Amino acid sequence: AQLGGSSHAQQYLQNLDEHPNKLMFSQMCNPQAQADARALCQKHLGTVGHSSYLEECVYDVCAGGGEVAAEMTAEMLKF
Repeated sequence: AQLGGSSHAQQYLQNLDEHPNKLMFSQMCNPQAQADARALCQKHLGTVGHSSYLEECVYDVCAGGGEVAAEMTAEMLKF
């Protein structure tokens, strides 16, 4: 059955099926993109940027959320 979605998502799910214990994050975001995402998240998270939320933010930014993902993480942490 054809479900739709992006080719990136299809490749991710195929790799996950073939290698269920392998972390896919490194395939999603190269080292420079990870560094850029980390800087972006630290900008929005401020002092909270040294917590576990930082890594979650970096993942979300690299997964395609962009700066909006960092802004949303920071907004959620205000509560």
